Amino acid sequence: MMNMRSGSRAVSDDRTVRARLRDEAIELVAVRGLDALTARAVADRAGVSAASVINNFGSMAGLRAACDDHVAAIIRAEKMKAMSAGIAFDVVGALRDAEVGPLAAYLAAVIAED
Repeated sequence: MMNMRSGSRAVSDDRTVRARLRDEAIELVAVRGLDALTARAVADRAGVSAASVINNFGSMAGLRAACDDHVAAIIRAEKMKAMSAGIAFDVVGALRDAEVGPLAAYLAAVIAED
């Protein structure tokens, strides 16, 4: 989801700038915590200018809201898949087994901070 490198050769990234910024912000928080979430740090990771963060999200609070919304949407989707398994569904197990990248670490950082 986040790292688009294959060996030493960069793989084409067809996500929008907005999606790249959001995904890099999620990974940054997952790895380094909320204190590391700055426009410059996110933009550097996404390979764009820091102004792109404000242009795409209006503010750092807007970026944070977009990250939270994205993570919540993925968790809802995984929960629905788990629930479709019937009465014995295991939401925590489904999230653990799903390929959700750094989402669990992002949630842990956000919960610890908030």
